[in-house]
Amino acid sequence: RKDSWEIVDKGYKIKFNEEEYIKFRRDLHRIPELKHEEKETQRFILNKIKTFKNYEKIKLVQVKPTGFWIDVIGEGKPLSSSSSNTVDYRLKDSKNYDSELYGIAFRSDLDALPLDEQTGVDYKSTHPGIAHSCGHDGHITILTCFLEYMLLRLETVPSNYFLRFLYQPAEESGGGAKQMIKELCLRGIKEIYGFHNLTQFNVGDIGLKAGPMMASDDLFTIEITGKGGHGSMPHLSKSPITTGCEIIKKLNQITAQQIDCKQPSVVTVGYFEGGQTGNVIPEKSVIKGTIRSFEEGTRLKIHELLTTASQCIAESNASKADVKIELVGKVTDNNTELTNKVAIPAIKKTGFNMRSDQMPIMGSEDYSLYQEKIPGVFIFLGAGDKNHKYFIHNGHYDYNDLSTPYGLEVYCRILEVKFGTNIL
Repeated sequence: RKDSWEIVDKGYKIKFNEEEYIKFRRDLHRIPELKHEEKETQRFILNKIKTFKNYEKIKLVQVKPTGFWIDVIGEGKPLSSSSSNTVDYRLKDSKNYDSELYGIAFRSDLDALPLDEQTGVDYKSTHPGIAHSCGHDGHITILTCFLEYMLLRLETVPSNYFLRFLYQPAEESGGGAKQMIKELCLRGIKEIYGFHNLTQFNVGDIGLKAGPMMASDDLFTIEITGKGGHGSMPHLSKSPITTGCEIIKKLNQITAQQIDCKQPSVVTVGYFEGGQTGNVIPEKSVIKGTIRSFEEGTRLKIHELLTTASQCIAESNASKADVKIELVGKVTDNNTELTNKVAIPAIKKTGFNMRSDQMPIMGSEDYSLYQEKIPGVFIFLGAGDKNHKYFIHNGHYDYNDLSTPYGLEVYCRILEVKFGTNIL
């Protein structure tokens, strides 16, 4: 499989050490780690950052066990139109800069998925059963490259502003954003931006619109308790596997039969476990899955229908169903003002192909928890080409390195629009 920068008609203007960051990303790809276990990933990133020119100007804050963020204060002329304090922080050092200056955050996620990689690439995962099949290695690469790029251009950032580079653990249903917020990662931050790569869009395409971009996400667990027994005498048992099968069949009918077709929603079962051998009926079985929706009323109705159906089916089989539903992330909802006044003008400056079709999507992001607190914009970064057709969360998927410069340039253009400066 070819993956050369030279074979692509470069549609971006930014210049940086492309080959170095291809290697960086692929080295990251070799060491995927699950949510809250990203210690090797954290070390790898920080070791890279320590090599940057002007490293002494960063302010590092670590969030145990694996998250962290890095702040960089601008060194340019203060922007008088800002609502922030106009103290010139080139002239003084203060521990209170993040409460006195205007902060802009950019976020990446760190974790990988519990999947067997099937890409066949020579930089494949060295951790069995774990793979970067969602492209977080690419997101890390863009953010880290952006940090290095801006450390060399601090004079383009007003001195009454600071930039925060968020490295968030546990995006994959692990509560990572919630943890980062609890540890005050949004202190001083007035707006936030983030990416997700998407092979539905071609390299060079940027997906963006105001309003909903991604669905809310609830994880549900249904624990069924029946009566165990010998496989030869099912009439003396109450099989939680049989009951589970009935429940799963019913759950697959909820959105098709009981939810208004004008309200997009999904109920998916991704896990069903029960028993340990073929001739024993177990006492318990467990079903796990996800609920996706855009309207709060629809979301709560699905909760009610799922709970009622599970409990009634179990009761009809003289069994019990214990249902637990956990909110992972709300609707990823782009702030209208930031989208229209900053993000869209930034994309237009790049000249990239901006798309608003195929959105919103039923995928979800705990990035939405940041947007609950402050204005934010989430952007889709095109990653599809003839060599990258698999969607994320598939063992054959691999992040497309050709997307990296497009993401980097978009971030730079956002700051250009925000500050009225030239960064590239």
